[in-house]
Amino acid sequence: MGKAAEHYKQICRDGLEVEAEWLRLGARAKAHSVDLLTRQLGRPLSSLCEFGCGTGAVLESCIELGLA
Repeated sequence: MGKAAEHYKQICRDGLEVEAEWLRLGARAKAHSVDLLTRQLGRPLSSLCEFGCGTGAVLESCIELGLA
């Protein structure tokens, strides 16, 4: 692998780590929104299903909040 190819490969690796951290930080606010919406139901949730194509950060944050 050439020097340029290795350089761009490193940029992609670093970019993915930064993107994952950005998604994780945004997930907290989204989880709090889920919490607010579900509180309006007036009863605790027994389960929670999150549909997404991301890193799972929103679901992880929901679990940390004890939403289900």
